[in-house]
Amino acid sequence: MDDDIMINFGDFAPKKVADPSKNETQARREKYKQKAFEQKTNYKNFLKRQREKTQQNSDDIEQGNVLKVKKPISKNQDFKKSTNRTIPKLAEVTCCEENNPEQQADNKQENQQDSTKQNKFKKDFKQYLEQSQKGGDYDNEIQKIMHQEQNNVERTKQKQNMRRENKQKSEEQEQIKEQKQQEMMQKVVYPFTEKDQEQQKLSVFTAEKFGEIEQIHPKVVQALQESNYETMTKIQKEGIPQILKKENIALKSETGSGKTLTYLVPIISNLVHMGTDQKITREDGSYVFVICPTRELCIQCEEVAQLVTKKSKYLITGCLMGGENPKKEKARLRKGVTILFATPGRLLYHLKNTNSFLFSKLKYIVFEESDRTLDMGFKKDLEEIVEQLTQKVSFEEVQKILISANFNDSVESLYLKMSTQTIKYVGFAKQKRNKADGPINYEEEKKHIKGDDMFKVPDTLIQYYSLINEEHRVPFLVSYLSMLQDTKSIIFVSTCDEVDYFAFLFDAMRYKDANGEVQQDDQVLKQKIFKLHGNIEQRTRSETYFSFKRYQGGAILISTDVASRGLDFYEVTHTILFDVPTSISEYCNRIGRTARIDQKGISLLILNNVERPYVDKMKKYGIKLNKFDDEPVLDKVQREIKQKYDVGMDTMHYVESLIRQSIRDDKTKYILARRAYVSSLRAYARLKDKDIFRVKKLNLHLIAKGFGLSGVKAGNETTSKQYQHELVEANKNRYDKMEKFFMERLEKTAPKRKAMNSKKLFNMEFM
Repeated sequence: MDDDIMINFGDFAPKKVADPSKNETQARREKYKQKAFEQKTNYKNFLKRQREKTQQNSDDIEQGNVLKVKKPISKNQDFKKSTNRTIPKLAEVTCCEENNPEQQADNKQENQQDSTKQNKFKKDFKQYLEQSQKGGDYDNEIQKIMHQEQNNVERTKQKQNMRRENKQKSEEQEQIKEQKQQEMMQKVVYPFTEKDQEQQKLSVFTAEKFGEIEQIHPKVVQALQESNYETMTKIQKEGIPQILKKENIALKSETGSGKTLTYLVPIISNLVHMGTDQKITREDGSYVFVICPTRELCIQCEEVAQLVTKKSKYLITGCLMGGENPKKEKARLRKGVTILFATPGRLLYHLKNTNSFLFSKLKYIVFEESDRTLDMGFKKDLEEIVEQLTQKVSFEEVQKILISANFNDSVESLYLKMSTQTIKYVGFAKQKRNKADGPINYEEEKKHIKGDDMFKVPDTLIQYYSLINEEHRVPFLVSYLSMLQDTKSIIFVSTCDEVDYFAFLFDAMRYKDANGEVQQDDQVLKQKIFKLHGNIEQRTRSETYFSFKRYQGGAILISTDVASRGLDFYEVTHTILFDVPTSISEYCNRIGRTARIDQKGISLLILNNVERPYVDKMKKYGIKLNKFDDEPVLDKVQREIKQKYDVGMDTMHYVESLIRQSIRDDKTKYILARRAYVSSLRAYARLKDKDIFRVKKLNLHLIAKGFGLSGVKAGNETTSKQYQHELVEANKNRYDKMEKFFMERLEKTAPKRKAMNSKKLFNMEFM
């Protein structure tokens, strides 16, 4: 019995073939019989694909019916004589193997059940032969079928390989994209390594130590070493020897360079040397005045002075500042304060009204952040302080030290009123002089302070700016802060109302899912929120300052310019300027709250699209800003909300909805948002560069939308009775207290002083 060869003639139409000789046919049969055996599995896959493609013959193909050919048909043979009458199932096809008796019996039983289908295939095959010129060479047909099958297998393998390669490429592209996003996020969060920190220390600190300067007292050096202050910064190395010579000094250096220790170390060292020759006591009064523009700066400078005087207990430090009880301050002054830190207004008050205030032995007067002190409106107070001191002490012999990151003409005029002596300037850039200015008068040049047109910014501070549409400024700020969960940041705004609004908003914002349900347990910004501005009571301001400085973990301080000068928050890595500063110098001071001494930091200035010329203006003053790429931030926020809550909204629109949701249900919060919106516009209108900052260029409706407000018009709505009524209701307690305070002040009459007996007078002397 000849071996059977399995063929499926479903969709293959043979062409004209020649009748080969018998020997060639036998050899060819043996060759392809072996190949057919090797391609058993390929036939099954082929038939399966044909089954799926051919919908009309689905019933026949699903049963796996194929014709089983016993011998090849020649032209002279009849169809019925040459074909095997059995049609086995697909599962039983042995593909060129001899059938077992059991398999043959099963085939017969199944063939009887499928007799109708057999007849159909026979008729089809007979017609098939007649159309192919009444015969065919089936070895050639098998060869063609196998060749086509091999091509199909190769195609499928190629497709599979292509799919696999495409999948690998897509995975690689996703990995590359994720790596880029991680790198961008690393730049956003904190792009510095330990190696960068070491290089920064080498660039800021010098190799010289405080103990190498012979004039510094050993007790001061020991106190500095215990506080981990051993090596000097560049400005300290340059400024300390000049102050030890008791010359009038104008000290200029970038923010965070160690200016406070530059003047405190030589001053305290000289006082300790004086104490060895002639003992210094509290009864001597004040030897040093340090005038600071803000209360927080007073507190900070006193903290540093306490560290330096740790080994000299007889040197007493103290603060005089607004918000404190004047009676308690008078009691401290009566006892004596050696080194006094004060704000201008409160120092002037005690100079005029406190008779027990002793300062006849005054040796030093220091003006911390002198340009800022004058800008804040203290010029008149400072001039009166100079007049008072000129009348009561030999003010010309007092050493005068002016400290600032930026100097201007007003500082120069203040110094000329204080002294006619020459001033030594430290840290100023060498300036070129035009020949058209005439010959140099060196005696006059020594008397004047040399101002710089260029502003100094730490080299370790990376400065960015971002151009955002008006309605997206607040949502972008929230999205950016959500990336800084484990860092300390400071946000600077222009008004107190904005501080209150953002402090409430950041604490109240919660995520919501795709159904709009608020997730009360999932806060958008998980950092601790602090706020600081001038209308907060002094006790609360002091608590906020110390709490933010000592807080371990992610925290956000929202502040006006009261925190922009001199405050040293060592762990702050980011400063964000939501509103445009009033001047370039103010910009430098705001961003200078980060990148302190040996640290690095990032600053971000958020601008409207119409404010692009402001960046070009800053470049003229030596400030180089980099364009911030906000796409990685927005993409990451969008992926997170998609993954957590299956929300497919755009990041900006999603955050806008969260802002509206936070103020929607509470009228008081809505009024708070509107106050912030109005006050920000008023502050914007007061900016000096009218060519760049013009309210008419802004879309006020979109700005209000960013604050979560809807339907706000650009008219005089803030002067309406309804708005004023709502404003008073929202701040009822605050206005009641202010009104009560002023009414009592107006109506109050000075009580008559009662006579005191000798016992009460004796007790008063020793309180």
